[in-house]
Amino acid sequence: MANIRKLALFRQANWKVTVTLGKRNGTVEIVLIEPGDTLQRNYGLAFDSGTTTISGELINLNTKEILSIKATYNRQTNFGSDIISRIIYFNWCKIDSFILRCLYDVWRDCLSNDLL
Repeated sequence: MANIRKLALFRQANWKVTVTLGKRNGTVEIVLIEPGDTLQRNYGLAFDSGTTTISGELINLNTKEILSIKATYNRQTNFGSDIISRIIYFNWCKIDSFILRCLYDVWRDCLSNDLL
């Protein structure tokens, strides 16, 4: 529904837009509509969430070049060195919030290098 509201953007952009598609559960859907040609600005983030470290890579998806690699200490280790201890100490909701905070920190650090 949000993308339907953006249809006026087509006319404003003189019918030159970039549409980003994504696949979810076997269905292809519109993720984003942008004015103009943004194909050269095609980036992705890849994360690896390990038991002690969470790392991320900023990747130029057109050239496959890794632009930035950042890592942070997995804050969950404060609650046990192994995953079972952490599960016993916390419920999953709280564990997820620690992981999300780490992912956010890595994402922010990857994008802070003025590479885009």
